Amino acid sequence: MRRVSLHRHGRELIPGLVLVVSVVLFGTGWPSPAVCQTAGQSELPASVKKALVRYKIPETSVSAYVAQVGSTAPVLAVNADIPRNPASVIKLVTTYAALEALGPAYQWRTEAYLDGRIEGGKLNGDLLLKGYGDPYLVTERLWLLERELRNHGLRVIDGDLVIDDTWFAREELDPGAFDGQPYRAYNVLPSALLVNFQAINFIFRPDPARGRVEVLADPALGNLEIRNQMRLIRGSCGASKSGISMVVGNDPVHPRVTSFPVPWPASARSTSCCDPSWTGPAMPTACFAVCGRSRADD
Repeated sequence: MRRVSLHRHGRELIPGLVLVVSVVLFGTGWPSPAVCQTAGQSELPASVKKALVRYKIPETSVSAYVAQVGSTAPVLAVNADIPRNPASVIKLVTTYAALEALGPAYQWRTEAYLDGRIEGGKLNGDLLLKGYGDPYLVTERLWLLERELRNHGLRVIDGDLVIDDTWFAREELDPGAFDGQPYRAYNVLPSALLVNFQAINFIFRPDPARGRVEVLADPALGNLEIRNQMRLIRGSCGASKSGISMVVGNDPVHPRVTSFPVPWPASARSTSCCDPSWTGPAMPTACFAVCGRSRADD
């Protein structure tokens, strides 16, 4: 099997993080250190207090600790010793650990292997893609990979598209263990070949003239069937995802809805595809004819 080192994009870690553990205050930015010092080290800035009042969050439910890099004294410390659920702020810890273990210049790679020869634009064999944990292998980067493969003369794959995600140890984990919603995009399990965050974006477009709702999937997967049971009703829009429910079966995905008022702008929601085999047809096949099938490499 011949390796073609094509896709080594530079998704680098970013050094120099300032660790600030606090709550996210709905887009209200922290003031400058000088303003914080004026307000007092144990007092929240007035703009933050107003935001808490507006969203009915008591100050006792908020912890904040702000410090300049290299300084041992905090600029602001409010309820800093009270244990809190870190929520998304925990990403700072994992990013710091990654910088320590891998270094700021580390780059993830995705490799392509040709199990055969290219003759007249046709690969007589399988194309194997091996992942090494790139967290940002999205459609735009796959397009670059497709172009590089085409620059090597590949037009037709007379074989299978083989997905190799064995770089990570495989564990039998329940994606719904956290909150009972296994198909939420935030519950995606780790994978060495994570394509588009292992999620599908469903787009809902109302068509009042025909009395129906068009449902589109992005990326469009060859082995995904959408059974559209949505209907239009007249009424106010309400929340952007109000009335939209989805049932995921072993075979297809069945979107169904209890209400979809008219008029309604197009909306979208992301759903994870927990089975890695779902993403096979979304791999770089848009520019090639694949005579075989997409399969995982065991």
